[in-house]
Amino acid sequence: MEWEAELIFGLQRMSNGFTDAVFSILTYLGDELCVVAVMAFVYWCVSKKIGFRFLNVYFLSSAINVIIKAVVCRPRPYNAYPDKVTSIGGDTGGYSFPSGHTNNIATLSTLACLSFKDKLKVFLPVGIGVTLLVMFTRLFLGQHYFTDVVVSAALACGMVFLFNWLYGFLGDREERIGYVGVPVAVISTILICLLPVDGETRKHILEITGVMASVYIGYYVDKKYIGFNERADLKQNILKCLIGVSGAAAIYFGLRFAFIWDDTVYLLYGFLRFFFLGAWMSLFAPMIFKKLGLERETDEKIEERTQND
Repeated sequence: MEWEAELIFGLQRMSNGFTDAVFSILTYLGDELCVVAVMAFVYWCVSKKIGFRFLNVYFLSSAINVIIKAVVCRPRPYNAYPDKVTSIGGDTGGYSFPSGHTNNIATLSTLACLSFKDKLKVFLPVGIGVTLLVMFTRLFLGQHYFTDVVVSAALACGMVFLFNWLYGFLGDREERIGYVGVPVAVISTILICLLPVDGETRKHILEITGVMASVYIGYYVDKKYIGFNERADLKQNILKCLIGVSGAAAIYFGLRFAFIWDDTVYLLYGFLRFFFLGAWMSLFAPMIFKKLGLERETDEKIEERTQND
């Protein structure tokens, strides 16, 4: 819409080297790597159950966001109005509606508020503030329209409330969502490889289905057979984060240029790469943490050790 381009044009009047740099950095608060890193921390160090919910809702929300983008195909502001809007920080590619960064941060903020109600006085103002900040940066940088960020935030909040109700219904059987999730992820992967969709959409969908499938499997296996205890002291949590981030970085960057020699395998590259990332996050890293004793002893273990002594 013309008025939205005028709005961005007005915001970009304060563009200079300093503001461009600051908002280009702040927009990464809504980047998928930043958001997933926070969720991984929750999974490893705070609450495995809440972390699983975070990851599941986030990737489902992201999938819906990508699908809507592919259906609507709204050009980004700097493409539609090159005479008024500048892409600050470089072109990002893909479509404009709805905003992925806004979806990411709004999903995380809403999940945090609903999952940690005892800290709502902190999480609510911080979540609202950070979400509005990311929304503003997407406008200022010329990547999205006003309606892109507003609708994206609303959709993200709606998705979180919907799945929060679903998890409340499942209770302690939340791993059973994988009974549906894994087949859906596999079928979606096959379909997206066969359907004539653009490369950017295919890439994002394969990444999402890959990580969703492995997180469902990893969480189920851990809960049923491994029993990683996420509770730990500060030193143990620091070590877990160092090991976990190192392993994730090795997979993420190590496989970044893998399989380029074969078109068929390269088509599944996004799926495989993020499948391994999800498996590391939900299964292999917790297995290593447990093996190294990076967890607080449960009351049952303390009682057992006392009896043996």
